[in-house]
Amino acid sequence: MNDLEKIFMNKNMPLDNIKEITQDALFFSLFLRMKREMKDISAKSYLSLFMKQLSSLFLLELMRVLQEFEGVNIKDIFKKFDKYNQKLKNERNKIKLKIKDSDTIKNKTNNMGIDFNTLTYDINIFLNSSNKLLYFNFEEFAEDEDFLFWDTLFVVPEMVLQIILKKDLDEIFEEPTKNFDVITNLLEKNISSKCYAYSTYKLFNKKSNLDNEDKNLILYRYRLIESIILVCIIFFNFGDLVMIYSDHPELNFSFKDYLRKLKSLVIDIVGNDLMELNTNFSKGVLKKINSVIPENFYSVNRKVRNNIHYKSNYSIITDEDKKILDEYQNKYLDIVSEEFGQCLNIVLDKEFLVMNKVLEEYRNIGMTTDEIQENYEDLYIKYWNQLD
Repeated sequence: MNDLEKIFMNKNMPLDNIKEITQDALFFSLFLRMKREMKDISAKSYLSLFMKQLSSLFLLELMRVLQEFEGVNIKDIFKKFDKYNQKLKNERNKIKLKIKDSDTIKNKTNNMGIDFNTLTYDINIFLNSSNKLLYFNFEEFAEDEDFLFWDTLFVVPEMVLQIILKKDLDEIFEEPTKNFDVITNLLEKNISSKCYAYSTYKLFNKKSNLDNEDKNLILYRYRLIESIILVCIIFFNFGDLVMIYSDHPELNFSFKDYLRKLKSLVIDIVGNDLMELNTNFSKGVLKKINSVIPENFYSVNRKVRNNIHYKSNYSIITDEDKKILDEYQNKYLDIVSEEFGQCLNIVLDKEFLVMNKVLEEYRNIGMTTDEIQENYEDLYIKYWNQLD
């Protein structure tokens, strides 16, 4: 019996807190199983983006609740993360990152050569097979990609799940496998993508009233909004995934409950961004939101959002709370998605196709991205003339 198992067997932690931990571990592990089943590398990468902050959040909050209820030295249990302690905190803090006057955002725009005023191909966009924009390379640019760290972090929820339920993973996931392959294939189809070079000048040139901070907000948060909307649409086509274990009847789990919490977190993040920017665009988005969303929604949304913490301030979410969330969370997210989308101008014209062909051709002969970027106008003209 390992140290973590002993802690959960002590039963000092309230049942509601244990249930919340288990539910988060369960459905995160479900995403991980889907990622493992996917064949397309781009789909795996997109799902990893969705999972990264969730995994760092889960482990840090788990460490804190064990400290509170058990008084344990968390480093004794999670020794393998000693060298990653600061990276873990940094990943968790991305949730709190402020767009306004952010050094992180400034560094990204500078290092990428982002130029909102000049036609340069300064960003990558990722489109799925229906040419829907999934995300930009802005959010993850220059991030330290430590695969061992993420591989280790991703399996922590699986470990916790097996300890609490006293089952192996195949037993745990025996019940929800009915639609597993269908959902996984549908998700993979929708999130598989192709990368294209694009210009942030062209991207935003149909909206003249955007500040640069508005553009940074969209570049950094677009994927966050769109991914949660996409996941909800795909999963809810199959109804709620409810899991009840006969030998643990007190621990029953609902995927809708899990997604309500994820949506509440996204709404809290983006809502804070919009309020802090205080630009004409952000004020316009908030005005539209407030014309649809009632005031009492926010206290309920905040209550479920706060359950990302597993500590003693855990809140019971009532059926009435869920009714309010189900009525207004999607409306909130859809408004932000629509407002972001109206700012974006993606035209797959001949210039776009030729430019990406230029980049592909010159990469194939060994030119670096910096060399191409520095000389791209001459290279583009030369390639274009060859077509004529």
